[in-house]
Amino acid sequence: MKFILLFLMTAFLGSSLIGCKKDATSITPPIDYSQIKDINYSVHVQPLFNRYCTSCHGAQSPAAGLQLDSWDNLIRGSQYGEAIIPFDESNSLLLEMLTKNSNGPHPGEKGRPVPDSIETQFLGRWIGEGARNDDSQIPYKNAVNRLYVCNQDAGIISIINTDTKVVIRSVKLNEIGYSANPKPHDIVVEPGGEFWYVSLIGDGKVVKFNQDYEVIGEVDFPAAGLLAMHPTKDLLYVGHTLSLPNVPQTLGVIQRSSMTLQEISLPFSRPHALVADHSGKNIIFSSLVQSVLATIDTDMNPAEIAELFIISGPSRTLVQMNISPNDREIYLSSQLEEQLLVVDISDPTQINLTDSVRVGQHPWHPKFTPDGSRVYVGNNLSHTISVVNTSSREEKMQIGSGDGSDGLAEPHGLVISPEGDYVYVTNRNKNVPTEYTPRHDLGSNANSGTVVVINTLTNSIEKVLEIEKFPSGLAIYEE
Repeated sequence: MKFILLFLMTAFLGSSLIGCKKDATSITPPIDYSQIKDINYSVHVQPLFNRYCTSCHGAQSPAAGLQLDSWDNLIRGSQYGEAIIPFDESNSLLLEMLTKNSNGPHPGEKGRPVPDSIETQFLGRWIGEGARNDDSQIPYKNAVNRLYVCNQDAGIISIINTDTKVVIRSVKLNEIGYSANPKPHDIVVEPGGEFWYVSLIGDGKVVKFNQDYEVIGEVDFPAAGLLAMHPTKDLLYVGHTLSLPNVPQTLGVIQRSSMTLQEISLPFSRPHALVADHSGKNIIFSSLVQSVLATIDTDMNPAEIAELFIISGPSRTLVQMNISPNDREIYLSSQLEEQLLVVDISDPTQINLTDSVRVGQHPWHPKFTPDGSRVYVGNNLSHTISVVNTSSREEKMQIGSGDGSDGLAEPHGLVISPEGDYVYVTNRNKNVPTEYTPRHDLGSNANSGTVVVINTLTNSIEKVLEIEKFPSGLAIYEE
């Protein structure tokens, strides 16, 4: 009996030791992030998020709506916007929170462990190489619905996916051959979305890009400002900025396919506001300082003034205009009068000022909804958006608190989605006494600009995207 018991105990201990030895060898050794050459998301990146992030940003009640438990959830971002921008680690919030946060690396301020310097550099490298998944897929590589936004003081174009409403790419102009201060100002997109164009105040150019953010061509045009795309012909019109003195007394006409320029000499100074009608027959533009409207009949001569119309009265500072979907009326922002002027353009040879609508201080870029029932315009000094009923020609409401705290801080550019369900507004957030304060103190982002997303069904702010310095012009393309 003793022999049997001794045999059983020996067998048990032997099997236990073998089992322990097997468990010990199955332990995954720590990853040396300084030695990794080829990054695999599941093997190298997700373990860092699992170690440091998913206790708060997991599937159960993720903080700020940001889930870091998978690549798909990561690239959707949070309720406030993106967590990472592919190829742009320096402006990706995830890296900024580890390297720029005034309270120290997040989530260290909550008493939790944080990635060390080697792990942080590795995450930056992963983002800088495109933030790819296991299949080497770049986030939003094939995204079609895009909002293009100029960041004038940063020299960056932010690309926003309008389905998820997150920034998906940064085009840094100084990294592709332009100056340190190119000042991108306005953007337009081809009707088919294949190409897009940006005016550079600082470099005096209009630049053509393709959908892959590659430069296709450029033309020199001093003090380039607002742009207007001809809807059917191979033409792009360009005016001059209001931010520089002594701009040329010309209007530019660019053949888009060849990127060649023809200039029109004008009988008035400071050409600024610019719009094409939907039929493509007429281009309408105005002077910033002389209260003058002019038209070009593109069926007759695409580079010759057809009609000139002088608006009587005081100096108005006409900033920008938009034309109704039926091409019968223009709403023209009169900055100094705090009005939108209603101009009858149904007969371009008999332009008439028919009405005006009182709005906020310094109205800038009015836009019609696709059905023509409303006009939205940003009031640069009131820090609000006016909603105008075009049937009654009355301001029905103003959106915003008026102090900049809700993201509407010096609204500049404005576009409406093709379906009319969203309004996107850029906000400079530069000179406001009580300005928008970013959610995180990153040391140098106190005056960072925003894109405010307004739901037109409720006329309420749905999202505030924090982007770069001095957002100005923007353009949208959606299929």
